[in-house]
Amino acid sequence: MNLLKNKNYLTFILIFAFNFLLTENSIKAIGEPGNPSNECNVPNSDCATSPTKFSTTVYRIALCMSSPMEDPELQPNWDNAGCVDIYNNPNGESTGDIFDENGIYLSNRYIKDPPQNGYYFVAAIVDKEYKIGTHHMVYYESSSIPINNVRYVSTSSGNVSTGSADQVSMFETATDSFYYGFDCGIAGYNQANYKQNQSGYWGNDVDLILLDDNYKLTNTQAIDSLGKGKAASGQRICANVKYILSITNKFTLINEESKGIHIRIKVPKGSILVDHETVSGDTPNGVVENFHTGNAFGITFDVEGL
Repeated sequence: MNLLKNKNYLTFILIFAFNFLLTENSIKAIGEPGNPSNECNVPNSDCATSPTKFSTTVYRIALCMSSPMEDPELQPNWDNAGCVDIYNNPNGESTGDIFDENGIYLSNRYIKDPPQNGYYFVAAIVDKEYKIGTHHMVYYESSSIPINNVRYVSTSSGNVSTGSADQVSMFETATDSFYYGFDCGIAGYNQANYKQNQSGYWGNDVDLILLDDNYKLTNTQAIDSLGKGKAASGQRICANVKYILSITNKFTLINEESKGIHIRIKVPKGSILVDHETVSGDTPNGVVENFHTGNAFGITFDVEGL
């Protein structure tokens, strides 16, 4: 059986599904319908919104009989967890913008057919660095009236410009901590290097773990001097972070009738934040000062058999 390939095309299809496309996360009535799903009901400070563009680098995706990494393990144990690769590229491969209407395909040569079995976990390794973009128009609190009728879009340099939704560019950002300011130097699992019980595409539990370039749990503290992807620098972060490991608790059955695998990436609302410009007094001016990611990484991987 050649599960993932047929004569003319790959049936290992990456279907990327996003939080704001799900019915339970539909666009709020407050605000112009062109805004992504958000929590920006108050036009000041920062607030959570959804990306409209996203790109990541994928290194490995595996189906496992048990979780490949749990406290107190300091690195993934693929063999003991009964993992089989469905994609493995040590150099990594960019997905490009996963919102692209044409869909995304990973290279054939790195795709593998998993043996027929029932698997209970999905594990994926991606780079800590990724690209993300969005847009936003600011409205008066609890109103559908725009303040200045200007739409703000992210730019590739990480700044903000004005324009239309189709003019959004992705900017580079990185996750060096799940809890900026927390001491990542604390031995073992901590709030900075471990984010548990996130919700996957189907609501399954997902754990996220920061790994260094040797695929080991990062436990070294550093100070961020760049502020990359965040609103401010000078915060405590984890040093030597290279990868993010996503572990999803979800059963996947591969049998003789299986024709392929769909991989679903959920990029939830809150993966990117809107910073409103601070003004004196109580009247907001409707200006978006910045888009940033902070410690908001919550991207998860799920699979389903075809």
